[in-house]
Amino acid sequence: MSNEYLRMPPIHRSPSMAEVLRDSNKQRDNPAGYTFASLKREVERFQRGLDEEHEMGMLMAGGIGAIHLRSIKPVDPDLFVFDGLDESQRDVRVIQHYSQVSLVLVALPKLEEQAHRIGFPIPSKEQ
Repeated sequence: MSNEYLRMPPIHRSPSMAEVLRDSNKQRDNPAGYTFASLKREVERFQRGLDEEHEMGMLMAGGIGAIHLRSIKPVDPDLFVFDGLDESQRDVRVIQHYSQVSLVLVALPKLEEQAHRIGFPIPSKEQ
């Protein structure tokens, strides 16, 4: 048996009780903002997989179809606002409670010469 099989996996530090409590308080005080970090990570991951002919869209319930997403914003303390364009390029705004956010992201053909990408602002030190 080779030594490769005997190596121990890396040990990851568990969060301290203070870190757990701090994160718990953040989630309680601003659940949409706390959830936004995970949502942002998934949106960025999805966009990295798109080619230059496609942009990110979101499937909508109720037979509306897909919208071309233009922005995703958390609204403290518990809402998300999704802005985009429908297939006729009309403005669409979806407001959803953080506990009901369930996104189906899709690659849609770009609407303009350059495919749109959702950017996220870099938080200031005060935030």
